[in-house]
Amino acid sequence: MPRARDGAFIDYSVRVSRLSVGGEPLVVLSFPAHAPTILPELTAAESEVVALVLAGSSNEEIARERSSSTRTVANQVASVFRKLGVKSRGELAAAVARRLADAPAKRKQHDRGTRGGRRHRACKL
Repeated sequence: MPRARDGAFIDYSVRVSRLSVGGEPLVVLSFPAHAPTILPELTAAESEVVALVLAGSSNEEIARERSSSTRTVANQVASVFRKLGVKSRGELAAAVARRLADAPAKRKQHDRGTRGGRRHRACKL
Protein backbone atom coordinates (compact mmCIF):
# COMPACT_ATOMS: atom_id res chain seq x y z
CA MET A 1 0.00 0.00 0.00
CA PRO A 2 1.37 3.46 -0.84
CA ARG A 3 2.56 5.73 1.94
CA ALA A 4 2.38 9.49 2.39
CA ARG A 5 5.50 11.55 3.00
CA ASP A 6 4.90 11.31 6.75
CA GLY A 7 4.81 7.49 6.57
CA ALA A 8 1.04 7.08 7.01
CA PHE A 9 -0.74 4.66 4.70
CA ILE A 10 -2.66 6.31 1.86
CA ASP A 11 -6.25 5.25 1.28
CA TYR A 12 -7.48 6.30 -2.17
CA SER A 13 -10.92 4.76 -1.81
CA VAL A 14 -14.04 6.85 -2.18
CA ARG A 15 -17.14 5.76 -0.27
CA VAL A 16 -20.64 6.74 -1.32
CA SER A 17 -23.51 6.60 1.18
CA ARG A 18 -27.14 7.57 0.84
CA LEU A 19 -29.11 8.86 3.79
CA SER A 20 -32.06 10.99 4.66
CA VAL A 21 -31.96 13.95 7.05
CA GLY A 22 -35.32 15.46 7.93
CA GLY A 23 -36.85 13.71 4.94
CA GLU A 24 -34.25 15.27 2.61
CA PRO A 25 -32.36 12.60 0.60
CA LEU A 26 -28.58 13.12 0.64
CA VAL A 27 -25.55 11.46 -0.90
CA VAL A 28 -22.37 11.55 1.20
CA LEU A 29 -19.00 11.18 -0.50
CA SER A 30 -16.20 10.16 1.83
CA PHE A 31 -12.58 10.26 0.72
CA PRO A 32 -9.10 10.63 2.22
CA ALA A 33 -8.44 14.01 3.78
CA HIS A 34 -4.73 14.00 2.93
CA ALA A 35 -3.38 14.87 -0.51
CA PRO A 36 -2.67 11.88 -2.72
CA THR A 37 0.96 11.35 -3.77
CA ILE A 38 -0.19 10.52 -7.29
CA LEU A 39 0.72 14.12 -8.13
CA PRO A 40 4.51 14.10 -7.65
CA GLU A 41 4.94 17.26 -9.73
CA LEU A 42 3.20 19.33 -7.03
CA THR A 43 4.78 20.85 -3.95
CA ALA A 44 3.53 19.74 -0.52
CA ALA A 45 1.56 23.00 -0.19
CA GLU A 46 -0.01 22.55 -3.63
CA SER A 47 -0.92 18.95 -2.78
CA GLU A 48 -2.64 20.12 0.39
CA VAL A 49 -4.54 22.77 -1.57
CA VAL A 50 -5.64 20.13 -4.12
CA ALA A 51 -7.01 17.95 -1.30
CA LEU A 52 -9.00 20.90 0.03
CA VAL A 53 -10.24 21.86 -3.44
CA LEU A 54 -11.40 18.27 -4.01
CA ALA A 55 -13.20 18.44 -0.66
CA GLY A 56 -15.21 21.35 -2.07
CA SER A 57 -13.53 24.19 -0.19
CA SER A 58 -13.43 27.70 -1.64
CA ASN A 59 -10.19 29.68 -1.83
CA GLU A 60 -11.32 31.66 1.22
CA GLU A 61 -12.00 28.46 3.22
CA ILE A 62 -8.65 27.01 2.17
CA ALA A 63 -6.87 30.21 3.22
CA ARG A 64 -8.51 30.05 6.67
CA GLU A 65 -7.69 26.34 7.02
CA ARG A 66 -4.05 26.89 6.03
CA SER A 67 -3.60 30.25 7.80
CA SER A 68 -2.60 31.97 4.59
CA SER A 69 -4.01 34.71 2.38
CA THR A 70 -6.67 34.16 -0.25
CA ARG A 71 -4.23 35.52 -2.84
CA THR A 72 -1.63 32.89 -1.89
CA VAL A 73 -4.24 30.15 -2.30
CA ALA A 74 -5.35 31.59 -5.66
CA ASN A 75 -1.72 31.54 -6.82
CA GLN A 76 -1.30 27.94 -5.64
CA VAL A 77 -4.51 26.86 -7.41
CA ALA A 78 -3.33 28.61 -10.61
CA SER A 79 0.05 26.85 -10.33
CA VAL A 80 -1.68 23.47 -9.92
CA PHE A 81 -3.89 24.15 -12.95
CA ARG A 82 -0.82 25.08 -15.02
CA LYS A 83 1.22 22.04 -13.90
CA LEU A 84 -1.64 19.59 -14.54
CA GLY A 85 -2.89 21.27 -17.71
CA VAL A 86 -6.41 21.91 -16.44
CA LYS A 87 -8.58 25.03 -16.53
CA SER A 88 -11.15 24.44 -13.78
CA ARG A 89 -11.82 22.68 -10.51
CA GLY A 90 -13.98 20.19 -12.38
CA GLU A 91 -11.12 19.38 -14.77
CA LEU A 92 -8.83 19.06 -11.74
CA ALA A 93 -11.17 16.49 -10.17
CA ALA A 94 -11.30 14.57 -13.46
CA ALA A 95 -7.49 14.63 -13.78
CA VAL A 96 -7.06 13.29 -10.24
CA ALA A 97 -9.72 10.63 -10.90
CA ARG A 98 -7.84 9.53 -14.04
CA ARG A 99 -4.60 9.27 -12.08
CA LEU A 100 -6.35 7.24 -9.38
CA ALA A 101 -7.82 4.93 -12.03
CA ASP A 102 -4.34 4.41 -13.45
CA ALA A 103 -2.95 3.52 -10.01
CA PRO A 104 -2.80 -0.20 -9.10
CA ALA A 105 -6.33 -1.59 -8.93
CA LYS A 106 -5.83 -3.73 -5.85
CA ARG A 107 -5.28 -1.76 -2.67
CA LYS A 108 -5.41 -3.04 0.88
CA GLN A 109 -7.84 -1.42 3.27
CA HIS A 110 -6.59 1.12 5.78
CA ASP A 111 -5.78 -0.45 9.15
CA ARG A 112 -7.94 1.09 11.85
CA GLY A 113 -4.81 2.06 13.78
CA THR A 114 -3.24 4.12 10.98
CA ARG A 115 -3.24 7.90 10.94
CA GLY A 116 -5.16 10.07 8.56
CA GLY A 117 -8.80 11.02 8.58
CA ARG A 118 -11.48 11.08 5.94
CA ARG A 119 -13.30 14.13 4.69
CA HIS A 120 -17.03 13.89 4.04
CA ARG A 121 -19.16 15.91 1.66
CA ALA A 122 -22.97 15.76 1.56
CA CYS A 123 -24.85 16.67 -1.61
CA LYS A 124 -28.57 17.03 -2.22
CA LEU A 125 -30.00 14.53 -4.72
